[in-house]
Amino acid sequence: MAIGHLNVSLPDSVSEQELLGSLLDIQPFSIDRVCVREFLNEAELETLSDLVTSGAISYDQLADAASLHLPSGHETRRWLDDRKGL
Repeated sequence: MAIGHLNVSLPDSVSEQELLGSLLDIQPFSIDRVCVREFLNEAELETLSDLVTSGAISYDQLADAASLHLPSGHETRRWLDDRKGL
């Protein structure tokens, strides 16, 4: 569901594997930066929680990606920072 929503916003669609790979690759100037930024900006908090619950990624990894791709006051970034270590 998150991929479908994200792909509406992107000029080139991405797969689930590409998105997860991009989220885990925390290079600030990665080619996939737009993909990660758009996903973190648009994803519902429940969707992010579901990704963590599934074991695909951790809150720490999402928070690291958010710290590179979202402004410091962004709601999603603050929410993920609050969950580091869980």
